[in-house]
Amino acid sequence: MKKTSKRSSVIAIMVLILIAIVVPAFIEKERVFPTLKPSDWLSFWGQYIGTWIALIGTSIVTVLLTSRQIQENQRMTIAMYQVPDRIKYISEIVDLVSDFEFHAQAQIFEYQDTTFLRQQDWYIFVERVDSFREYSETMGEKLNRYRFKLTKIFAPELKGIISQDSEVQKIMNNIFNNAEVAEMYIERYPNAPDELKEIIRENIESSIVETNHEIKRLREILIDFCNAGVKCKIDLENSVW
Repeated sequence: MKKTSKRSSVIAIMVLILIAIVVPAFIEKERVFPTLKPSDWLSFWGQYIGTWIALIGTSIVTVLLTSRQIQENQRMTIAMYQVPDRIKYISEIVDLVSDFEFHAQAQIFEYQDTTFLRQQDWYIFVERVDSFREYSETMGEKLNRYRFKLTKIFAPELKGIISQDSEVQKIMNNIFNNAEVAEMYIERYPNAPDELKEIIRENIESSIVETNHEIKRLREILIDFCNAGVKCKIDLENSVW
């Protein structure tokens, strides 16, 4: 339908131009006004053609500006309809990441040195890391569903925590690698010779502390992400009104 309308407009313009040229030329050739001299016709054609050039130029500019304005209005209308969905998606993403950050707030993850670590804390650490690992896998799957639901708005921030080469993923790898080292030594500790137990204990506790340092870094990034999401949501809400 759009092509047909465009073709009709072109044909109409060509017909008008043809009439505008043919009618005066016919009048001149048939000497409908015999009193007019060639110099009069020359002056007429100069003014006539100049008027038509100005008219066509003005019409083209008007049509282009109107078409651009219509397209811009259509884009803004579409964007306005998409804003509520984007607000909803960002809210859901922030909720997921906020819950994930909450799971990293276990008391055992707060130890940043070995001063107050006790042997029973080792097993609490293993349990909490396993729970944290399981939740991180679930959260990753859920967040990946939003990859194509966001355009330029907040998409880079989301990519920054779910892409494989992101800082978050690197920290996660460090967390679980350090935790696996700690778990390995924890398993060895009960049956280890007495002369090795102190060394194993040091390895366990240093691995726990290194893991906790990485978890602290992760929490800081997740909190910044949530704050950015809340700000983006507010900006979108303000744009609607």
